[in-house]
Amino acid sequence: MAERVFVLGDAFRQMRSGGLSPYYHFRILMGDGVDAGHINFRVGDSEHILNCAGHIGFAVEEKLRGRGLAGQACWALAPFARRFYETVILTADPENTVSIRVIEKLGAEYLGTVCIPPHDPGFAGGARQKRRYAWRMELDFRGGARIAG
Repeated sequence: MAERVFVLGDAFRQMRSGGLSPYYHFRILMGDGVDAGHINFRVGDSEHILNCAGHIGFAVEEKLRGRGLAGQACWALAPFARRFYETVILTADPENTVSIRVIEKLGAEYLGTVCIPPHDPGFAGGARQKRRYAWRMELDFRGGARIAG
């Protein structure tokens, strides 16, 4: 049986420095309360979000990886994210096969790979290319996010 994941509801909204878009930061908690990582939801349609950062970004603690927690966290976040968008952009570095697999398991559509321009903040952090995906967050008939199996 899969472990249960909860996205902490007491999120906080932050304004990014340097003119970047605001975002909501959530903790990923396992059913027993263990902190498994975080997931961010970025609001806006700037070039940076659409081509480099994506609307949703996640990180799972190394010791807890390989359990499907990032995908479960994305589904848990979906009802909140749908208040803003029906479809969100997710991105991954081309060599990050683990994140690519998570995004593809969500059912996101591959849009292509883009080069990160030198003026993008991600470029200063080392990003040169990003794979872009569109994820239409399908909700079930009860209004909650479907759980990927």
